[in-house]
Amino acid sequence: MARTYLIFSLPDLVTNSFLHPICIYLRTQEITHPLAQAFLVGTLLHLPFNYILIMSLCLGVTGVVAAFAVSNFSILLSFVGRVLLSGVHHPTCSSNPLSSFICSLPP
Repeated sequence: MARTYLIFSLPDLVTNSFLHPICIYLRTQEITHPLAQAFLVGTLLHLPFNYILIMSLCLGVTGVVAAFAVSNFSILLSFVGRVLLSGVHHPTCSSNPLSSFICSLPP
């Protein structure tokens, strides 16, 4: 059972490898509204995914892990979509050569 859980949680690991750094970056920029909306979407979709995969398809532990992975993937998709559509992402440094040089200096 543990082997099945680990194998089916690999897609979730890939999703989290993208999601976690983006979340940390936006928290440091004090942009938390898209994060809250994305996690709300993922939470609301997690229950139907669980029901379909566990109860309807009778997948058991495999269904639990697959539902978790699909929920996190939906969080990532809704988060990236929200950030791109709203224009929340701003460049950290400007195109000015002097300010680009200053931004590239180590802290």
